[in-house]
Amino acid sequence: MNAFNSNYAKKLKFEGEFDKLFHYCNVHSSEIEAANMLSDCYCTGLGAPYDLDKSYEIDRRLMSVGCFDAMARVAFSYLFENKHYNPEEGLRLLQKAAENSCGRAYRYLAFCYEDGVSVGQDYSRAAELYEEAISNGDDNSYAYLGNLYENGYGVEKSVQKAIYLYRKAVEQHCGIGYLYLAYCYESGNGVEESSEKAIELFGLGRKFGNTSSIIRLAEYYENGWDDIRTNYEKAFALYCEAAKKENKQALKHVGRCYLFGIGVNANKEEAISFFEKSIDAIKKKANYVNIDKWYVSIGELLDECKEYELGFKYYYFAADLGNIDGILNVAYDYHNGYGIEPNIEKAVLFYQKAFNTGSVLAAFYLGLLYFENNELFEDGIKLSVYYLNKSLEMNNDELSQNSTIEIYKTLISCYKKTEDHEKLADCYQKLYELYQSMIDNSNGDAEYNLGLICKDDASCFYSLEKAFDYFEQGTLKGNTQAAFQLSACYERGRGTSIDLEKAFSIIATFQDVHENVKCYIGLLYQYGIGIKKSPETAVKIFESLLNSDDECIRTDASICLGLCYYHGEGVKSELEKAKQLLSQSEPFYNMYINASLGYSALSLAYR
Repeated sequence: MNAFNSNYAKKLKFEGEFDKLFHYCNVHSSEIEAANMLSDCYCTGLGAPYDLDKSYEIDRRLMSVGCFDAMARVAFSYLFENKHYNPEEGLRLLQKAAENSCGRAYRYLAFCYEDGVSVGQDYSRAAELYEEAISNGDDNSYAYLGNLYENGYGVEKSVQKAIYLYRKAVEQHCGIGYLYLAYCYESGNGVEESSEKAIELFGLGRKFGNTSSIIRLAEYYENGWDDIRTNYEKAFALYCEAAKKENKQALKHVGRCYLFGIGVNANKEEAISFFEKSIDAIKKKANYVNIDKWYVSIGELLDECKEYELGFKYYYFAADLGNIDGILNVAYDYHNGYGIEPNIEKAVLFYQKAFNTGSVLAAFYLGLLYFENNELFEDGIKLSVYYLNKSLEMNNDELSQNSTIEIYKTLISCYKKTEDHEKLADCYQKLYELYQSMIDNSNGDAEYNLGLICKDDASCFYSLEKAFDYFEQGTLKGNTQAAFQLSACYERGRGTSIDLEKAFSIIATFQDVHENVKCYIGLLYQYGIGIKKSPETAVKIFESLLNSDDECIRTDASICLGLCYYHGEGVKSELEKAKQLLSQSEPFYNMYINASLGYSALSLAYR
């Protein structure tokens, strides 16, 4: 067998021929330089299965014969991996390898100072060490030093200097260099923005072993971008490729793909398996942090897929670690019965725990809980008022505008019960001002809600004429709820004169845009309100809605059609058919029907 040819091996590495490199080094593994390169293949997963244990085993052997590259890799394991964690020995070995001009050792020392691992965080010192690493032949350090210049960490910020250093790394085919330069082209930072160039660089980063480049390419294929068409199967394959390197993000992406069926058949068991693997990948790192946030992110994915029971489990893991979002989600699930039997006492317990840490959302949810369940508590309304007002006092932008609106609406309901007219007026004032501030960017919702305030006879803004005007403005913006209210105004003569034909025509304009309007239109036909009475037309409309994707619409249609069969209106009377339809539906009304003319028509139907 010919002796190991170092120049040939370096040529294979430079050209990205990693399969050939691995085979060549494996054949010559008894030689120090070949074994050193072989260890690199295992720890990067280039040309070889990703196997840190195998790499560590080779490096321990090479250390004994004075290979300082191997010493640096072992030191890295001591500093950054749980399995071999020994930071004091890790730093000692890196210092020794660096003293012997090992560029890799200088780079790993720079990592320690940049991230504050076993030493105090010091970006300036990290920059110096990257410079030393470059001087000792470590080409990857060009990219890491460039990243410090791009962000101004420990050096004077200079994007152009960063670009120069990234290009130096790319000249040596360093995967991390391709990644950082690709990000610049992606965002147009220091170079002309070009997604085409970014994609090309991510592809080269992938070729030369950069896992983040693989993930970014996968995201391009998943979401589609300029020249890349959406290709879920390709995206899934790339996530799987990155996951083989035990990358936590890639493993979670694969789990997400299995959960939602993105590029692969949906498989809940496989999804959970990969989520667990992503957690294991985190736990393999020494001094791992933020695993509580990771649990929450998995819980959110499961909730999105309506796997509430599994989502609750991960939120509970996060809550056990003191994560506020985890605690809030556990409380919310107990409150609303998502993934667990509703338990108001436990919901209060967890909300209170989050509230004690200063959580505005906890105060908000406690206020809602006490109001919704006030009959269960001696001072339910009083407690609701206390926590809702607390959430307003504590608000540090954690509450959305919609949440703030919900607070004032609930406080109004509370003050109506307690007959505190002064505070009631104040809440109406605040709510009115909030909606007024939203009009310019509103799709008619603000006008609709302003109309409701003016329609409420307990409001200090009570005026049916003003309510009519707001509902008209909301309808002109295409708001369905405002249109229902405007129709009701014409039907009942509120703020305007009675005009049944006008009431019908307003709603009819929305029937091809909003499916929920059709059931209401059917009722108008059934009872001849604003249009010639036609129960047969009503029956056809109700039948067309039985297969709606919206449960509320299906329910309304079942009730209305069932009553048609019961009374023999528009169809031959069939009591069994009526019973079948009515038994399938829960006795609740679509919110839009309740809100307007349908209320009177539907109440007639029930009578």
